[in-house]
Amino acid sequence: MKEQKIVKARCRKTGKYYGITVSPFGTEWKAVDVIPLSADEGRVLTSQVRQAYFETNDNLLACRYCGSRRIGGCKCTKAHFSCSSKKEYNFDCIYCQEMEIDYSMGKASRKFGSGKTEITLEQGMKYQITFSNVEWRHFDKIQFHADAGPFSHIEPKEHVIADGQRIEFHGYNVSEMNEGVLYEINPDDDFEIVCDVDTTTVKQHPEGYLYIEMGPITAKINEQGGAFFLDGRQVAQVGQRFRMRLSVSKGGQYTIEIDNRQVGTLYSQNRERVEIRFGFWHESHYCENITRAYVNNIEMSQVCGGQQ
Repeated sequence: MKEQKIVKARCRKTGKYYGITVSPFGTEWKAVDVIPLSADEGRVLTSQVRQAYFETNDNLLACRYCGSRRIGGCKCTKAHFSCSSKKEYNFDCIYCQEMEIDYSMGKASRKFGSGKTEITLEQGMKYQITFSNVEWRHFDKIQFHADAGPFSHIEPKEHVIADGQRIEFHGYNVSEMNEGVLYEINPDDDFEIVCDVDTTTVKQHPEGYLYIEMGPITAKINEQGGAFFLDGRQVAQVGQRFRMRLSVSKGGQYTIEIDNRQVGTLYSQNRERVEIRFGFWHESHYCENITRAYVNNIEMSQVCGGQQ
């Protein structure tokens, strides 16, 4: 069976969403199926393939009026049909010029929620969601933060800022810091996170570092760079800036990739829920220097229960 992925499409006129199943044929992806999506499904899905344009494969009918196979590429449907959001799905819609490929990131909805990251569409197809609005949980291991005193006017109001696309750490002027965000997955979930890390703004005074934890994976990075460990064994050294991919599958197969190169893999069976933590630590001090670290361009995906 050929590999299949989903491309999300949307009618500019009616706002209706469509799911286009595509498979590789040579160097191109072609549509092999088209299904209407509910509004909730359209909001949470993210297109999994990008290319200049898409055509239907020969297992699907071409445009009945001009023979075109280009999705959103002809005027025929628009000329022959009076469409509206109340009318049911018509296959010819796929060729209409009002049809556009939607590359927007999926958002969690009330129906699916940010934790429901693998859904079954109404037509029965299972889909792995890549989402951009994960709800990070904040943690702070310091029970009491000393007042910033004369530096109150320059101390950040928020020391951890996080959403589905970035995490920013802004240090304290006086107080110690051991603070960050976490996300939890079930023991049998498949999960991956890809992001860019930048610690060039971590000041030497006070010495601080970004730390990352996911199961047996740990890392500490400061303005000089740092290292990644698998179950306590160092597997990679990194600089101040790098792209990182961490993943877990099959109930405990952990993998680390740095700048698109695999640097370590280890199987460690998950018996409890797994926490993905990004935190920042620095010691207490008394100066106007603010230590900072950034995690950007976050992409996360998850399959609940390891289902494909």
